[in-house]
Amino acid sequence: MAAAKSARDTLAQAKYGQAFTDFNSQRLAREQNAAATLVQGKADAGLLAGSGMPKQIQ
Repeated sequence: MAAAKSARDTLAQAKYGQAFTDFNSQRLAREQNAAATLVQGKADAGLLAGSGMPKQIQ
């Protein structure tokens, strides 16, 4: 009985542990993409400001 419970707990930990790892990986990727987009947006704004072009023109 104890062995069955231990195996069940191990399987549940493996299942939900991987789901949690996947969730955290996706969250980290979204945060990194958002940060990269923000940096690129600032770089684009700086280039447009330095070129004398209106910022509306992309």
